[in-house]
Amino acid sequence: MSTVKWLRGLAAAVAMFAMAAPACAQDRTQTQIQTGVADNQRAFEAGARAMLAGDLAGAAAIFEPLAERTNAPRVRLELARCLYLLGDYSRSRREFLKVYQSRGLPYPVRRTINVFLQQIDDHIGYVRPQLSLAWDDNPTRAARSGLYEVLGAPLQYVNPNNGHALGAAWRLEAVKPLRFGSAWALAVSADGVAYDRDDASYSQGSIGLRHADFAHRLNVVGGWKGAHNASLQSQGPYAELSRLLISRPDRQTQLSLSLEWRDFAQADDLDEAVVTVSVSQARDLGHRWTGRMGVGGEVGSSANSVLPQRTAWLQTGASVALPKFNKTLSFSLSEAVSGFGRRDVFFGDIRHDAVTRAEVGLYSGEPVFGLFPGVLAAWSHRHSNLAFFDYDQAGVSLDFRRRF
Repeated sequence: MSTVKWLRGLAAAVAMFAMAAPACAQDRTQTQIQTGVADNQRAFEAGARAMLAGDLAGAAAIFEPLAERTNAPRVRLELARCLYLLGDYSRSRREFLKVYQSRGLPYPVRRTINVFLQQIDDHIGYVRPQLSLAWDDNPTRAARSGLYEVLGAPLQYVNPNNGHALGAAWRLEAVKPLRFGSAWALAVSADGVAYDRDDASYSQGSIGLRHADFAHRLNVVGGWKGAHNASLQSQGPYAELSRLLISRPDRQTQLSLSLEWRDFAQADDLDEAVVTVSVSQARDLGHRWTGRMGVGGEVGSSANSVLPQRTAWLQTGASVALPKFNKTLSFSLSEAVSGFGRRDVFFGDIRHDAVTRAEVGLYSGEPVFGLFPGVLAAWSHRHSNLAFFDYDQAGVSLDFRRRF
């Protein structure tokens, strides 16, 4: 009997242990998680103290394994910033891009990363592609059909080219330093629109030599630029200067100045020197909002009735993160006014135009093959004192950008 009682007692003890074991294991797991979180927090604070003390190498040695262990965007941001300050730009860009492509990243954080990436690109070069599949209801920007007074007589005009078009808009920018760490670099850009109708397509490109003054946030580029559409073709030398006037975590202000000579193949009286000046600013407006504003002007040397002699513009806009949908909503509104230098041969008066343009875009917070997809809708209206040059235009495009 004593043996039987002992076996029964052993069975009861085993059963009680089996019931208690999961609870004990769960308690141990919870304790380990809490211990791990506390250890990670202590490591992060140690890395932050090292950065404040100026020990960038020591901070990077702490942040790097912590970033791999936790994959936390906050840790990777500090690691990327630390590598940037160390001058390890290639590794810094890789870490910034990992954060940039995180799901649900607030747009102000993405914009701040853009500032760092721009400065890194200036040091080590870059290739930036962009592609849009577009639908346009007035690709030639043509006037409406109607009755117009030409040379003092009424004329019934029927627009032979009116109608929508499908096409692809593309843009590519690249900068390649002549040697690693060099302030001199080769700068190439090209963009255009290819529609299913030749009268609406255009393209332009440039190639030049860029010098970057990193200490003063100043870039100077000089080279050759050309443009081509269905009716006009021009080319000539150009020079550009851009300087970052203000660079803070919550705002950036940039000044741009360019001088360009345009030699038109069609007629010598169209040739002109053009000076362009603009100032733009982007700043945070809250946890999820970023605002943009720009003002600028352009003056040309030639006086004719084909090309505007002077133009001024103002643009404003904002972007807001939508974390619930993992999207970013962007919208902008611009106004440009232009004046021409000579009376129009057919309509008698000097032409003055005003163009209003509005854009709304919705971009995904996650990249596809390294590009962020989005849908962009645009509308514009040109009002002219010469009614023949009035038009409305609207379009929608499926947009793919490396950054936004």
